[in-house]
Amino acid sequence: MPKITEGVQFPTGPEGKRSTLATGVAVFAAAAAPAGEELAGAIRKARKTWRQEYPEMLTRLVEAQSYSAQRAIAIAEAGLAEIYSTFEFVRGGEVVGVEAAMAAPSAARALHTATVAGSGALPTSLSVPYFGDSLSDQVLVDQVNAWADYGALEPAGAAALCAVANSAEWRDLRGRTFVALGATAELGPLALLLQCGATVVAVARGKPAKWAELVSMARASAGTLVVPLKRPASSDEE
Repeated sequence: MPKITEGVQFPTGPEGKRSTLATGVAVFAAAAAPAGEELAGAIRKARKTWRQEYPEMLTRLVEAQSYSAQRAIAIAEAGLAEIYSTFEFVRGGEVVGVEAAMAAPSAARALHTATVAGSGALPTSLSVPYFGDSLSDQVLVDQVNAWADYGALEPAGAAALCAVANSAEWRDLRGRTFVALGATAELGPLALLLQCGATVVAVARGKPAKWAELVSMARASAGTLVVPLKRPASSDEE
């Protein structure tokens, strides 16, 4: 059976196909517009060889963002505006723009929320896994500085890690809320945020096994996990 396509979708191109490459180029070109037509035009021109040229184009875009805080915000807003104005939403065979879909949500498909409060204690130190071991306290600081001296870690990154390792206050995130997109990603920050007592609003694909791992992790942590549900959770559900 053919796969049913619903929800947010890449825009349909002139040939009736949804091209992630063409859409990506269009979004980056729109984002570059506040920095000038030269960069935006160069990005559009690189469409046919995008896989070879995108590292240079994105480097130039980051350089343009670094010009000022105002320009960085303008570039981000221009890229997001292109996404909202071109991406499509499909439901029951009907295709509408994302903005139109968000303006008229389906009451029948409304999401619900569950909160998982942890019962663990805040960490007494920052612990970083390393080749089957766990580095913390002065051992961690020494290793981080060694990485920086070797050139494997940016000095600013090393300084930030050492600051967190040396400050119990920085490891206390109670009262702070974070939104984690791709919450089930192996390299994401969700586990550390929960350990440090943060409230984390998790967004991820609907894989029951992965969500079960997150719930177990949250219960053992000092933090709180907020998760979306397709239906209200009953009082006797785990």
